[in-house]
Amino acid sequence: MRLFLSALALAFAAVAPAYAHPEHDMYGTENPRLMAVTSAMSVVDRLVERGAVEASWRGREPVSANLRQRNDATEWVVTFQNDAIRNLEQRTLYVMLTQGGVYLAANYSGE
Repeated sequence: MRLFLSALALAFAAVAPAYAHPEHDMYGTENPRLMAVTSAMSVVDRLVERGAVEASWRGREPVSANLRQRNDATEWVVTFQNDAIRNLEQRTLYVMLTQGGVYLAANYSGE
């Protein structure tokens, strides 16, 4: 009987992670970096639609996403690279977001 209960407990332990709602765990406080990256990619797509940046930026994956302190606030800086851009000063695009993922600014300097 003890062996049966141990096997039953082990079986339930193996199945439990399947009920953890992984689609929910990917966002919000569980993975703020993913939220920042997703938001920044949407910002870049909107910038392309408005004609603010070249079309070759559409669909680019970021190369980094880091938190920084600025003006007594924490913000995300998501960095994109685009070697298709001829102007060397415009090959790196920075998207700044609040810690909660709200768009603040985008530019080529990161400031």
